[in-house]
Amino acid sequence: MWDAVLDRVRSEGADASAIDVRDLCTQPTDRAGWEAGLAAQIATHPGCTLVAHGTAVPLACAVAAQQPLAGLILSNGPIGPMSAAARGLLRPLRALPPRAVLRWLSSSAGLRRTVVNPYVWEHDTVVTVCGPLFGTSDALHLTRSFLSHVPEWAQEQAIIPPNTGLIWGTSDSIFPASQQDFGPNMPPIIPIEGAAHFHPLERPWETADRVLSWAKRDPTTT
Repeated sequence: MWDAVLDRVRSEGADASAIDVRDLCTQPTDRAGWEAGLAAQIATHPGCTLVAHGTAVPLACAVAAQQPLAGLILSNGPIGPMSAAARGLLRPLRALPPRAVLRWLSSSAGLRRTVVNPYVWEHDTVVTVCGPLFGTSDALHLTRSFLSHVPEWAQEQAIIPPNTGLIWGTSDSIFPASQQDFGPNMPPIIPIEGAAHFHPLERPWETADRVLSWAKRDPTTT
């Protein structure tokens, strides 16, 4: 999902990589394992800016409170109590078998509700992006373990860490900015006007440019 964003960032001379959440934890029932896994990834990239999107946002907040970062960028994810819409989106992922999950995600009731152009999530793209997360029983178990911790992380991380940027698709119905609890020292939101939840896939260049603009505000940031 992040390939086009990474290509754009790298074309501007910056080093960039995407973290695979599946590789962060070897004991999926242990919430602390996810945090330790992300902290270990950050430790190998000193002075980095961490970009977190969607359900990765509360995990990133939890780790950023313990791990030094040049900056943290949060985008379209839960901060504070999760909305009914967000809980409703996660519910089928916890209950359906692998093939049914992929069918649901590719339907009009699934991921097509999270983008402006539903053809962005045509069947082959859904399978390519979501298959490794939901396509087998083992993968689904690991993904469900991670998602089960998201509401707890979001509830606990109701105040975002210092040196944080907010880049938000303004038409996201799952995690709208107006329903997030950013805390008393909320930085200005950098909008992606008219973008829905999966703007990294639907508007990758615009997402990358917002990230680069924020990260380059300080010449010591890499």
